[in-house]
Amino acid sequence: KRVTKGFNAKNLAEGRRYQYLIPTYAFMTSNRPARDSCKVFSDDDVPAWMREGHNTHKYTPTPDEIDTARKYKISEELVGKINKALQLYEGTHKFHNFTSGKKGTDASASRYIVSFRTGLKVEYDGVEFLELLVEGQSFMIHQIRKMIGLIVFSIRYSLDVEEQFKLASQMQKIMVPLVPSAGLLLDKVIYHKFAKKFPHVASLEFLDVEDKMREIKQTMVHPAVVAREMQDNCTLIWLNELEV
Repeated sequence: KRVTKGFNAKNLAEGRRYQYLIPTYAFMTSNRPARDSCKVFSDDDVPAWMREGHNTHKYTPTPDEIDTARKYKISEELVGKINKALQLYEGTHKFHNFTSGKKGTDASASRYIVSFRTGLKVEYDGVEFLELLVEGQSFMIHQIRKMIGLIVFSIRYSLDVEEQFKLASQMQKIMVPLVPSAGLLLDKVIYHKFAKKFPHVASLEFLDVEDKMREIKQTMVHPAVVAREMQDNCTLIWLNELEV
């Protein structure tokens, strides 16, 4: 679409919406004990499994584990619980424990989340996935993946999500689970202010092609995410890393 001569796609963006496509079996209740995630650790005694670059591929899911996971179907009640949990992030919060290289005292660790909610349930080759949609002004490295990791961890082990979020919002260093990168994608760049400032310019909301965009996402983008998940079992491997 036509824009003004001085238009800069990066600098004029006031926000972004990301989508994370997660297999619903990630939210299955686990009967195994969880590792000591969401606990206080000093920089010197962080468990090896939590460190960046730790090799998570030593474990290989069994055929029975894969089959059980891929047959799982999430209930509407649980989707509602996830949606409510995601909304805890909305507003301005400190996210120093949801990224790397930030302290609780850093002003730049505060971020504003416009909305966080569940999207559609989609199914590929009999495996069910759930869209998680987050919109914010800006995000830090790993922030979205750790925000989702905390929700998965809390629900999987029947923990109080709100209490876990309060713990992770404290000033001290807390290790928060980091979901695999495979499901994360940029869904939309927000230009509301630009549209108000230049009403004579065509809208950058792309509402006229929204159905086409969703079709492309469902027929080209999502299958690529699913193919990696099915081939590598990255979510199952990650879930095993959460357990003793």
